[in-house]
Amino acid sequence: MSLASTWTGLPKQQQIAILVGIPVIICGLVGWLIWTDLQVLGKDEGLVPAFLARSVPGSSWSKIDDERTQIAQQDTAILEGPKVQADYAKAQKDRKAAEERLPRVADKTEVRQEIEQLARAIQGAQGMVKLKSFNINQPGSNPGTTRRATELEDWIYKIELSCDMNGLISFIDVLEKNPRFMSVRRINLRPGTVGPDRESGQLKYVLHTVSLDVVTHVYNPEKSK
Repeated sequence: MSLASTWTGLPKQQQIAILVGIPVIICGLVGWLIWTDLQVLGKDEGLVPAFLARSVPGSSWSKIDDERTQIAQQDTAILEGPKVQADYAKAQKDRKAAEERLPRVADKTEVRQEIEQLARAIQGAQGMVKLKSFNINQPGSNPGTTRRATELEDWIYKIELSCDMNGLISFIDVLEKNPRFMSVRRINLRPGTVGPDRESGQLKYVLHTVSLDVVTHVYNPEKSK
């Protein structure tokens, strides 16, 4: 029996159902395939209408958007590169300048000489200063003391002077304005006396005796290792 005769032998209702059902099934199948492909493609309004665009995690266009975001972030980082390098160079310069203000352990004799030169340079209207004694109290030198390893150590220069008040003020001023970081932590002043000079018969002024603790932070990078 031929297909034509079979079709002719079917009731009219069955023929209508077949004619309507087959296109519907085909359209549904094509629509499902398209919808599945749109899900894989993802949301891209440039290719498909907005009402058909689908934003699905893991779709092709979502991956492309992620790549574009990463590229934009990398471009921003590249553009900021010169600024970051400039900031880093400035930080290195500031660190170097700070380290230069701090003496190293090997510089303790040099710092002592600097302090002695500052004292000898004070004269005339600045006042009078004479060094009597000079000792260095380095970290851990006191019995029973322990110190944590650190890059910065406090070194105390114990100085005893004979001076007048103008000389003392001038000495402290030049110490604290010195390029090397120094600060006066303690001052002990024993005032001088005023009395008649037996030989000349005039008043004789005896200089004050002053003890100073001058502190500097010594830079010792080996301690941190």
